Amino acid sequence: MPDQRTIKDYLLHAVNREAFMEEFPEPVLVRKEAVAEPDPGPGGLGFSTLRIDVTGEGPGLAGMGIPHGDVPVYPVRDSGRNSHVGLITTGRTEANDIGLPIPGISKLHAYFLVDPETGQWCLVDNNSTNGTFLGGERLGGKQPVALFDGQVISFAEVAEFTFYFPEGLFELLSSAAQF
Repeated sequence: MPDQRTIKDYLLHAVNREAFMEEFPEPVLVRKEAVAEPDPGPGGLGFSTLRIDVTGEGPGLAGMGIPHGDVPVYPVRDSGRNSHVGLITTGRTEANDIGLPIPGISKLHAYFLVDPETGQWCLVDNNSTNGTFLGGERLGGKQPVALFDGQVISFAEVAEFTFYFPEGLFELLSSAAQF
């Protein structure tokens, strides 16, 4: 499986819940993008571009929070590239499970883990220089924080994502398929 997909890869499977969960069993980070202006299309027919809009304030389908096909999606899973057992790392180097080669992001910026006692997914800032933010609040270094569907995660305030469990992403995308 590739390290990065687009929302289009997921949208094509958003018809059958069971098949979707089998194909995409891990949580994801969906890159947050600005809502595009409506595209007049050929002959000015008024077609809109689907865009992710976690605020729900954009035009057309984007106002429903439906991602467009080119939005990057990063599966939150162990790629085998890092040496930290049980941690899914994110940072600007290729040694991370989720590589984000963006200035301002630390080499090993943050990591995801599953609490062995509760099964809860957590996010941990790795004492990064520019911080990791969950819902706009800066996380304390090395302190696990529980994750829930639809939370906005920002790494160094330069890369924003929305976190989804497979079920939450399926619900969002299946609503687009029914529209």
